[in-house]
This record gives sequence, structure tokens and C-alpha cells, in this order.
Amino acid sequence: MINALLKHCTSIKSLQRTLAIVCLFALFVTPSAFSQVTIATTGSYSQNFDGLISTGSATWTDNTTIANWYAQRTGAGTTVVANDGASNSGALYSYGTTAATERALGTVGSGTPGHFAYGILLQNNSGATITDIKVTYTMEQWRNSAAAAQTVSFYYKTSATTFTALNPNSNGTWTSVAALNATTPITGGTSGALNGNLGTNQVSLSNIAIPSLSLANGSFIMLKWDDPDNSGADHGISIDNVTISWTATPTSTATLANITQPSGSITQGTTDAILSGFTLSADVASDFTSVTVSTTGTATSTDISNVRIFSDLDGNGAINGADAAVSASALAYAASMNFSITGETGITTARNYLIVADIAQSGISTPGRTVTASVGSGAFVTTAAANFGSATGNSRTLSAPNPTKLAITNINPASPFTNTAFSITVQAQDANSIAQVVTANTDVSFTLASGTGNLTGTLSGTILAGTNQIIITGILYDVAEAGVSITATRTAGDVLTAITSSTFTVTVNATATIFVSASLTPFATAVGTPSASQSYSVSGTNLSAGIAIAPPADFEIWDNVGLTWVVFPNSVTIPDVSGVVSPTSVLVRYNPATAGSHSGNVQHTSIGATQVDLGVSGTSIEVEPGTQCAITFGAINGSSIEVNFSGGTGANRIVVASLSPITFIPSDGAAISGTVSSDFALATAQGITPDKVVYDGSGNTVTVTGLAGTTLYYFAVYDYNGTGLTANYYTVSPGTGSASTIATEPSTSSTVSFTRIKETMLYISFTGGNGSNRMVVVNSTPVTFVPADGSTYSGADTAFATAADLGGGDKLVYS
Repeated sequence: MINALLKHCTSIKSLQRTLAIVCLFALFVTPSAFSQVTIATTGSYSQNFDGLISTGSATWTDNTTIANWYAQRTGAGTTVVANDGASNSGALYSYGTTAATERALGTVGSGTPGHFAYGILLQNNSGATITDIKVTYTMEQWRNSAAAAQTVSFYYKTSATTFTALNPNSNGTWTSVAALNATTPITGGTSGALNGNLGTNQVSLSNIAIPSLSLANGSFIMLKWDDPDNSGADHGISIDNVTISWTATPTSTATLANITQPSGSITQGTTDAILSGFTLSADVASDFTSVTVSTTGTATSTDISNVRIFSDLDGNGAINGADAAVSASALAYAASMNFSITGETGITTARNYLIVADIAQSGISTPGRTVTASVGSGAFVTTAAANFGSATGNSRTLSAPNPTKLAITNINPASPFTNTAFSITVQAQDANSIAQVVTANTDVSFTLASGTGNLTGTLSGTILAGTNQIIITGILYDVAEAGVSITATRTAGDVLTAITSSTFTVTVNATATIFVSASLTPFATAVGTPSASQSYSVSGTNLSAGIAIAPPADFEIWDNVGLTWVVFPNSVTIPDVSGVVSPTSVLVRYNPATAGSHSGNVQHTSIGATQVDLGVSGTSIEVEPGTQCAITFGAINGSSIEVNFSGGTGANRIVVASLSPITFIPSDGAAISGTVSSDFALATAQGITPDKVVYDGSGNTVTVTGLAGTTLYYFAVYDYNGTGLTANYYTVSPGTGSASTIATEPSTSSTVSFTRIKETMLYISFTGGNGSNRMVVVNSTPVTFVPADGSTYSGADTAFATAADLGGGDKLVYS
């Protein structure tokens, strides 16, 4: 029926919108339709795009604007625009005649939105490998740009996992199907709008197979139409009337069907309640190994538990002595339950199975909750051969007995103090003393049943419809005596029998006191890392309630009951026993959100007692960097070295220089002492060795001056975050390096004189310079050679002909 509807949806687009709606409903009734088209059995899928806008523009959202469809571009923009081909702007278009509901999905490529692609995602859930997928569609041309013919190209990609990227104009990982490409029929001439609904402006491709396809069960396939931004003006191209058909051949001949189970109510407290059932028939090779049961309805995991599958051996649809559970274990009620099945082999004739659970003894807060259990909608029975079949379950209603009486379940404290507020819990119960919800707001009032004093304070309250109890606080009694009892009476709402409490004793109200014994030291940690905890003791006497402990901001208290750290503004309560809290150890720790100093009071409160505060304080440093900078060196001369450092993850860093390997390690939470200066002579020595901090900042280079010539210097860089008291240094494996200065440059050059000049030789004298060494360069033309610092030169020879040539005929005759 669905396939028939789909064919009509695509072949007769002029039918009324009603048929289109029916087609869409038939396609999307299963949950899988909201992520991809599910291939379960032989069938087809169709899309006519008439759900697109017919006027204006809207935001295109993948898998939402049209379920299962994706449209993506390489450039900017997320809109889809309704147009009749008049626009030449690059965009994703809902093409059609003005305001008509008959639409097509298309594009014009351009520099801003760039290249386009649109496609549909499908998943094979048939239980078999799919080799036959055929595609039918019409390419409609809605604009002639006067350019040459342009092509919308067809590709597909498969994956074992879901994916949504279309990669417009980037098809290296996609498989091309040339037979499904379509080229514009209208080219050249004058640019302008076309009516894509006319046959002359269309190219139709029918039932074209995707060759050499092998889509494994569970795998995904994306079908893509790619419309690139062509050189020059682009035609307006769209696709319409898409039909995708496939053949799915199951590998098992097994069948699965629903069996009729009684509907109606299941009473609260029922064990082995039958939720649903199904019949299984399979060949010998397809033994029953597992099944997935899907459930719907309003029931919750507190209503239903101990879900199992029984083999109904006698086929009577009920659980009796002849039946046995075949699920490997019971499961908690959930939307989807995967059962492993044991002992069910060689099922060659029909066999019945029952889905069974236990209904809560109490706690169904809303009678009338429902549950439907079924095998289907993508949740299959598993056999040795394949997944197969589906069965629809029966809706069952969970009902809770009506409450018949009131019960006083708690008086807190059990022995109240005179003129001190206490509370009473009143509950609605059935005849078996099980709590049940009331159907209407039910008013309850208190009166004194026995005792010589006066019962005052808050003496009434309301059990709200849909709940089963109320705690009424603020009740007072003024005489210290034993044998006091109170009666709770329903005054409106559900008709419930009154109840009188057991007798209790009221004692003289002594002063409620909280005691805190503590010796805490200031906390310290780094942001993002809780500090070590410290403990102190709290106790109380003459209390009418427990002691509530609330930490200040940036501090936490350990909850021994909930097994968690409680943060501001929440609190932990230590309950009292008959008005007493014995000395109890309390853990507190510091866990600040920001660096710096924090302080506050841990508050200890109890009804009627004076609040006791415990002061706490802590200091936190910033998060430690995870990577150090590396050191390289730039320009070096006789008195300075350029140090470069990069690659660290700290916001700041210091550079340490020394005449020996660095031993100084900075301390967290402390500023560098003394003077930080790039002039080595002015910087303050850190520690015993002459390690000096020559840089502190967020940059990446420093030129260290004030150095001695021809001297080896050592350097280290430490990354850190924060400043001053919040500084956190990364001290592991700092970036290190060493470099030597060159000799000090002379300040005076020698003077040169010539004597004993002969035909082939002459004597050169040079005096007056203050350098320790000198070199003499001779040429028959003016000398242009300039020596470079840090370099040495060899090959000096007084014989001009054999002396080393330094370039341009400049000869080194002396060094």
C-alpha cells in the first residue's frame, strides 16, 4: 500500500495536496525517518519537494526542512529562496512559478555561496546486502544564463556509520554514476527565466541502476547531486520528482507475528503480568538467539521491572507451570530492551512467546498509565541467519487501587519539645496499608486525641491530587508529658478514614545548642584542582531537627549520604537522634572557580539553635601550563646575545641567564625578587648561584646586554600563568640553551706605512691599533673586503700571488 502511494506521489504531481500528505505520512511514520530513509523490505521512496516554501525565503536546515534531505554549499549562507528563475544570484532555490505549490529543489552557483550539493541519506536495515538501487528523477532548468551547457553530476558514498557531509565540488571519496548526470537542454542566446515545468526545459532519467553496488546490512548510503560554481554565469538547475527504489531479499524464511493478548488493566502489585506476545516460526538453520522489544506509553521504570520473555509451551496465553523464561536475564523496563535467548533451537513450527514483567507494589503515582510492548519498527528477532520480522504489541493500562484511609507515618522529632515546632507526615493508603495517590486535592486537619496540653500552630494541610502524602510542619504542644496522641481527619476531597497516632512523649524544651570543634589551616590549590580536604567535628544537643551545614562560595562539604561534594548555596544535613547529634566528622575542601584569595564561613544551623559559623580561607594559583617554550639565539656580539623563545602554552614566561648551568627554579605564588633587567649586570641574582632573571613578560624575544666578551652564558625559560600570588610556573624540563659572546671590538685601528718599495715587493708597517690581533688585505685596486664578526680567515701568505683571495682580488697577506 505504501509503495503504491509513493508511485502515485511521483507520477501524478497534479493530484490534490491531500494525496501528497498521505504519501509523506506513509513515509515518515517510523522513528528512523527522522534521520535517514530506512530500507527494510523491497520498496521505494519518493520526493516531489512541494513542501518547500513558495514565496519569500527561509532558513534551510538539513534533515528538517525536508526530512532525510541535506543541502550544503562551500561559501556563506543558509537560506533557501523561492524563485521562478528570474534571479541570477547564487543561492539555494525553491523553484516554481510565482506562489505555486508545485516546487523543485535547485541552485545557481556563484562566488559568494560557492559550489552546491544536495542529497538524501538511506540506511539498509533489511537484514541482507542490498545490490539493487535504482534512481528516477527530472532535471528542470529554470534559468538560461546564456552560457554553454552545464551538468548536475550524480555521486554516491557508503559508510558503516551515519554521516551528513556532502562535500560540494569535492568528490574524491565519492563514486560517480555518469548515467545519472543531467545536462541543461537550453544554452546560449539571451539570458532569462525559463518555466522548468515545461518538457522542453527538462531532462528525465528513469529507473537508472547504481552499478556494482554492495550495501551491507546496517550501512548507510548518501545519494548526491553536485552543482558546481561554473566559470562565468551559471544556469538555474533543479531536481524534481525523485524516486529511489530498491530490492531487499531476506536471507531467512522465518516469520514473526503478533498473538492476541487481553487488553485492559493490570493491577498494581501484579507479578508475571503479560504485556504482549508474539509467534515465531523459523527453519532449522534459523535458531532463535535474541530479540529487541520496543515499548511505548506513559509507564516509567518505577512502574515496571523484571521484564522477561517466556516460552508459552502450551499456547494458552497465560503463565503456568508448563512455561519457562527463555531470556538469559531479566531487564529493567526501558524504551528498548535487548534480550539474549537461550535454549530455543530448531523452531520449525509456530511457537508462542510472552513478554512478562512485574508491576510495582506501590508508587504508580498516576493510575491509568499505559504500556505497549512490541517486536518491530527496526527491532528484529535475531536468528543464526539474519534479522527478520516484526510484531505489534497490545496496549495495557496500569491501575492502582484507590486509597481508603489516612495514616500517620512519621512524627519528627519522635519526642517533641514543649513550644517547639515539630512535623507530622500524613499518607493516603489502601486497605493493605500501601501508599496510594489521591484523585482530588484532599484536605487534612489535626486534633488532640490524648494529653492535657494545647495543640496549636499549623494544624491542617492538603494532599495534592496525584500525590499520596503531605508533611505538615510548625505544629506546637505546650505541656511536657507522656501519652500524647493526635488524630488526622480528612475534611475534603477523597473519602479516607481518620487515623490516630501512637502515643508519644513531649519533653521540656532545653536550649538547643550546636558545637563546632575545628583547627583548620588556610587552604591552597590551583584553579580547577580541588584542595586536600580538612576535617572538623560538629555536634548538637536539645535539637528539634538535624544540623544543616552550608559551605560558602568556592568551598565544598562532603555529603556522606549522597556520596558527593556539596557546593554553595546547597547544604548537607546531619540528622538528629532524639534531639542529639553525636560528634560527627565533617570534611571541607577548597575548590575555587577563579585564582586569588577567597574566604567565608561554613554555616551550621538548626531550628531553634543559634547559628555557628566556621571561618575558612584559601589561596589559589592559576592553572599550570602544559608546555615550555624552546630557546633559539639570534644576533650575538661582544656584549649582548639575542634570545628567542616560543612554543610554550603559558600566558607569560621568565628567562633566566647565568654563567653556569641554571639551578634556579621559580616558586608558585611568588613574584621574582629584586630587579628583573635585560642588562645582565643590573639584574638581581636569584639564590646562591648567580642566576639572574633577564626577562619577565608575554613576549617571545629579549636581547640580553651587559655581557662579557668571549664568555659562555647559559639560559633557561619557564612558562607560567597568573601574576604575583596567583602565578603558577611550569618547572618541569624548562627550555634551555647556551651561547658564547664574541671578543670585544677594538676601538682604534692601526695606521699603515710603506717602506723599501721595490719592483716586486714592499714592506708594510702597521702600528697604533688597540686590537690584540690584526689582518692585512692587499689588492691592486681599492680594497672592498670587510671581515665579519665571529668569523675566522685562513690562507694568509706574504706572497701576493699565492695568498688567499677574499673576493674581488682582495688578498690576505697577513693575519
